[in-house]
Amino acid sequence: MCLPHTQPLSVQLGPGILGNIFDGIQRPLKAIAQRSGDVFIPRGVAVPALDESAAWEFAPTGFKVWHTQRGLLLLLLLPFYGWGA
Repeated sequence: MCLPHTQPLSVQLGPGILGNIFDGIQRPLKAIAQRSGDVFIPRGVAVPALDESAAWEFAPTGFKVWHTQRGLLLLLLLPFYGWGA
């Protein structure tokens, strides 16, 4: 049964997501198989979508900061042209 929620559908994005295989609700299948020792997903398994212990190098090429009238800080990161450029 699918129950309605007040929040829209969302997923966790970050480094490492492209090298993983997920099911339809962003559960990492490889991590579940390693933890459970089986190819089937057991009931109640909870595995984070991304490996939170992994360290990733990030160096933006530049950024621009704007301050709004209400005190909101806006930050624009410029794209990194390290691969395939």
